[in-house]
Amino acid sequence: MKNVLPLSRMLQRVPAPKGSSPNAVQEYWKARARLYGRRAVLNVNHAPEDFDRVTQYQKEEIYPHFATALTGKERVVLDYGCGVGRFSNDLAQIISGRCLGVDVVSDLLELAPTSAVVEYRTLQEGRVPLPDGSCDVVWVCLVLGGLDGENLVQAVSEINRVLAPGGLLFLVENTSDKPDGEHWRFRSVREYQSLMPFAELSHRHDYDDLGERITILCGRKPQATPESVNRDERRPESVQQAEAAPVSSQVHLTRTRVFANLVADEIEYRIVRLKAALLGVTSVVRYLRNPNPRITARLLRAFGATVGERTTFKRTLFLDNVFEDQHSTGDFRYLRIGNNCYIGDCVFFDLTNDVILEDDVVVAGNVSFVSHADCNRSKYLESKFPRRCEPIRICRGSWIGFGATILSGVDVGKETVIAAYSLLREDAAANSVYSGVPARKAKDL
Repeated sequence: MKNVLPLSRMLQRVPAPKGSSPNAVQEYWKARARLYGRRAVLNVNHAPEDFDRVTQYQKEEIYPHFATALTGKERVVLDYGCGVGRFSNDLAQIISGRCLGVDVVSDLLELAPTSAVVEYRTLQEGRVPLPDGSCDVVWVCLVLGGLDGENLVQAVSEINRVLAPGGLLFLVENTSDKPDGEHWRFRSVREYQSLMPFAELSHRHDYDDLGERITILCGRKPQATPESVNRDERRPESVQQAEAAPVSSQVHLTRTRVFANLVADEIEYRIVRLKAALLGVTSVVRYLRNPNPRITARLLRAFGATVGERTTFKRTLFLDNVFEDQHSTGDFRYLRIGNNCYIGDCVFFDLTNDVILEDDVVVAGNVSFVSHADCNRSKYLESKFPRRCEPIRICRGSWIGFGATILSGVDVGKETVIAAYSLLREDAAANSVYSGVPARKAKDL
């Protein structure tokens, strides 16, 4: 076990707020806890006897992504909205540290298992009983969908407050495309990313729960730089007083920042569209080399591409031959990306023919999709190697590794891996791993 400051000592440093009063959210979850017991934290359409099975299934889906997101230096994890503590002890064990589980419903906390490395506390007036920046990890699993309005904004504010610079925010929420219920809100990946701008959340994985889509996102809070620390020491007293304002002021500030991000995205999107109207699609191609990733999908759709829901872009896109080749269309119509895909940084798309990514495809950074080959300067070589221009298709659930190149006319079968730096010039079978230059089948999956 690492040398970790006991949470009980941290808790002693933060006075509990006075005068807490129950609200509608608390009353609903208290009633739900009395009615369903520990099953209250699940989709209650699960049978009572399925509690352990469902919990184990969730752990198998979530924990691998959690483990790979850690640096190994984490010591304290906050399980925000821990309910009956299904994950709290495991989280402490995974980081070899300690966990604080907090929830608004004391009835649920009473059902949580005891552990030497976990402490449980009831949230009072929504405030987490820990100092600012004291948590290396904040884990939030199927909690924020049950919050709205001031409750949601305060929860986000508290998560931001206790998460240390460089700390990991690990979020699991229901992002199903369905109408909100009376006590649950179904938000998109983009909405959660906009809600928490202090941690650059990336979309890691989806899994199914009774036909509903559960999404895993994670991201880190930027590290404080020496320059920012020095600036903090020189800040006027009035600024420091403003930062020490009551929680209600912090809630208002967080809500304002979220709204400001949405407004800024809309303004930037309209500016890019205006430049395109004046200068043509070339201005959009240039913009996408250093874009705001939150508006990338929207821009691609606006200029003819197909981009599905929950697809995310890391940053830079290189779109080639949009308007110069004999098969160019002057827009992005040849780019067709399905639902729930991830496109890494500096990915190259040759748009002389269709480049099709089906649902759930992961494309790592520096990947190239080359849909044509044309040696049009040497007549001799042109006679030996005639122009080739054929579509590329990456079937559902496949993973294209860092730096790989996919050549014209190639189909990659479903749930297939193309290893890093491979050169694929022939079709790849489904459920397989291909590697090498040129790529050859390495094994079946």
